[in-house]
Amino acid sequence: EVVVVGYGVSKKSHLTGSVGSVKMDEDVVGRPAVEVGQSLYGKVAGVQVIGGSGEPGSSSSIQIRGVNSISASSAPLVVIDGVAVPDYDMNLINNADVESIEILKDASSAAIYGSKASNGVILITTKRGKTGKPQISYNGYVGIQNPTAMIDLLSSADYATLYNQALTAEGKNPRFDEKEIQKFRDGSDPYGYPNTNWTKEVLLPRAWQQQHSLTASGGNSSVKYFVGFGFVNQDALYGDTRTNTPSTDFKRYNIRANIDANIIDKWLTLSADMAYRQEDRNTIAESTSFIFSNMYRNPQTDPGRFPDGKLGKVSLGYNPIGLVTDGGYSHDRKSILNTRFVLDLKIPGVE
Repeated sequence: EVVVVGYGVSKKSHLTGSVGSVKMDEDVVGRPAVEVGQSLYGKVAGVQVIGGSGEPGSSSSIQIRGVNSISASSAPLVVIDGVAVPDYDMNLINNADVESIEILKDASSAAIYGSKASNGVILITTKRGKTGKPQISYNGYVGIQNPTAMIDLLSSADYATLYNQALTAEGKNPRFDEKEIQKFRDGSDPYGYPNTNWTKEVLLPRAWQQQHSLTASGGNSSVKYFVGFGFVNQDALYGDTRTNTPSTDFKRYNIRANIDANIIDKWLTLSADMAYRQEDRNTIAESTSFIFSNMYRNPQTDPGRFPDGKLGKVSLGYNPIGLVTDGGYSHDRKSILNTRFVLDLKIPGVE
């Protein structure tokens, strides 16, 4: 088996270093993963893939054989088609555009890249056209995301009862009397004695996620081509629960074109690659951690949203319902174009 090593290829049987190889076959590309890093879960020994914050568009981080330094980054060097790129760029290319991934795990195999390869190297080779009839391929999926585990909150009546017990244990007078606790329980006065389930008021029952890829390749003895289009969309799990509208979403568009042309047969060849991506991030003004801290910080006896639709005033921090619906937003659009041109001249009689 031939694998990519450094700036060339080698047979696995000739290698002295440790190299992991992943072919982006149907099993890998068909995974419900929106980034290349997620496709490597469980595929290569010694490679640890760590999920991000869980927010839409957040990237996974990869460590090869654990953390090598406590003071510096342990991210490996990422090389795409021979060009070194920031490690997060690996997760922003279209999965269907990748032909294979080689992971150089130790110094003997990654030494050609110098000190930047001290944490290992991830070599990504994108697909190229082959001689023959045009081949068109589509891969896509639509799915939903749900929280894996959530804290079960007490009702406001149970909260008030336990709060009274805590005050009594400290030798203080109870905060709520029995009539007030009953109003919390029966919901007869939602304005004065609400029963707020913060998780149901802030979190949506599900978040949609989808990915679509369309590729075309082919060519003849003169010109070979590969063209790929990709689209990714992720929604957040929090938003306006009245309309099931997420407050945050991430969209990514990918376009890639790899062209190989024989200018002078067997003497002069040209390889021209173009990769364009656009990222659209719509987020709220506050961070996800800030939303969750306020969601679990405020008691259930505080009004989240009144029956007339108006937001209530909480006793601690901020109203998380207002943070995800009326707290402002941020729109970030990023466009990146990567190009690569290689002119290969072979002089007859000269090796």
